[in-house]
Amino acid sequence: MVPLPSVSPVAQASPVPAPEGDAGPAPALAPTAAKPTARKVTSLPLKVGMRGPLVRDMQRELRRRGRAIAVDGQYGSGTVRAVRALQKRFRMPATGTADARFLRRLGLQSLSVAGVSIPVQVTVSDVLPSWVRMDIWPTSGQVTSPFGVRWGRMHEGIDIASNAGPPVVAALAGTVSFAGWESGYGNLVKINHGNGLETRYGHLASIAVAKGQPVATGTQVGVMGSTGHSTGTHLHFEVRVGGTPFNPLGALPARGLSR
Repeated sequence: MVPLPSVSPVAQASPVPAPEGDAGPAPALAPTAAKPTARKVTSLPLKVGMRGPLVRDMQRELRRRGRAIAVDGQYGSGTVRAVRALQKRFRMPATGTADARFLRRLGLQSLSVAGVSIPVQVTVSDVLPSWVRMDIWPTSGQVTSPFGVRWGRMHEGIDIASNAGPPVVAALAGTVSFAGWESGYGNLVKINHGNGLETRYGHLASIAVAKGQPVATGTQVGVMGSTGHSTGTHLHFEVRVGGTPFNPLGALPARGLSR
């Protein structure tokens, strides 16, 4: 758990003073609902009732991913619903509470408060388990964006680009666990290789496989494209073990930067 600077609770309104110089008693005021006092944001996870710039950072990212919520720095019911919806999409427990793993999955490398960047710490590794190896590269082209922090966000794979839009193939035999559209990725194929190992192939122009289909090494899964959040024709390729992203370059055959 990463200790974060405190954000003070909202100050309560002072009592209204009685009118001076009135002959009779002051008129009764209509009862008003007391404002709930916000909890201090002192640590992760972020949860309902918290408020402040840390919550606002997360809300901005939720909005960027298509969730219709207010970016007001208040962790209310709307934020809880948005967090739960994305947790289900990410196949995480839908708790509505934003822990470090969820925030990093959103792409938040850090949160900020009072101009200070607070790292969001969760396991993301350059060093793959020794048994994780791909048979071939998934496409031809050049690696144009590596694994790691990019533009202040975590880039959880590598980008392989080619102007020709070549075929994209399975880097290892397995079973297609997802084939369709996913926010950010555009056209996406996920392949389950067993033992928690999964590869992802994003931004495809078209998809050539279906969910549940067994694929051999080299089976075409699609064509390189620029769908989703993309600035040009490329393949976004990920290697995950137990849901944790690892640097794919550690698993690919040593063939330089192209197949």
